[in-house]
Amino acid sequence: MNSTMKKLAIILLAVTAFSCTETINLDPDITDPVMVIEGLITNESKNHFVRISRSTGFNTIGSTPTVDNAIVSVSDDQGGTWDFVHNPGGDPDSVGYYLSDQAFAGIVGRTYSLSAQVDGVMYSASDLLTPLTKIDSLGQRYDEQVDGEDEEDGFVYETLLFMKEPQGRQDNYLFEFYRNGQLQNEDNFEVYVADDEALAEAIEGLESPVNYKLGDTARVDMYSLSRDGFWYYWDLATLVQNDGGMFSPPPANPRTNLSNGAVGYFQASSIETKSVIIVE
Repeated sequence: MNSTMKKLAIILLAVTAFSCTETINLDPDITDPVMVIEGLITNESKNHFVRISRSTGFNTIGSTPTVDNAIVSVSDDQGGTWDFVHNPGGDPDSVGYYLSDQAFAGIVGRTYSLSAQVDGVMYSASDLLTPLTKIDSLGQRYDEQVDGEDEEDGFVYETLLFMKEPQGRQDNYLFEFYRNGQLQNEDNFEVYVADDEALAEAIEGLESPVNYKLGDTARVDMYSLSRDGFWYYWDLATLVQNDGGMFSPPPANPRTNLSNGAVGYFQASSIETKSVIIVE
């Protein structure tokens, strides 16, 4: 991670952000399976998703068991309701994923609530869909600090993010970085988040933690987070940074908005995307 990212206190987290592969870190003292639920509602018009699985024992090797028999729905505080259907396309890689039965766009200012019933147990969560400032532009620059294999392979360009950060409201951000359509957050297991206390009003060239080579298409996806969402990721960062040494406290599960002992997070976000093709 480059120095600018460190100065802005953007936090490195070892967790996939709603992608098709995921690592959930739980307290090693927990031996019984725990329900793991994630969901994402955005302001894009599309079929949104909820993923449900069960945790495994701390020393268990193998994939996380998915849940395919849940009854899932999402509603908003204005009376809208959407049922979610398990893996409607029958994709073997999408077992455990539930998609809304119709496309819809989340609306800024509304609270979205999840209801998921699994084997007679009801799990619920709510999250506020908060606004998001626009990305003005995405530039590029030769990274003079690159060396080693990255330099030899030509990954010598970084992107620069330009935007205005509203100072009159509290904003929390989640960033994802893509190279040629593929998530590049360090083997797809890292997420970068920040709040506006770390960002100046005029963001003039925020450097990416990912490097690119000529001809690459660089893309930045920026999500808004509620304050609860920010603290969920903050807790994940604390968990990841725990070195597990003799005098370290045992890891605690991140705070969650889910009920009934489930872990994970049901998230509502605005999203802003910007791309640039790397040229000389």
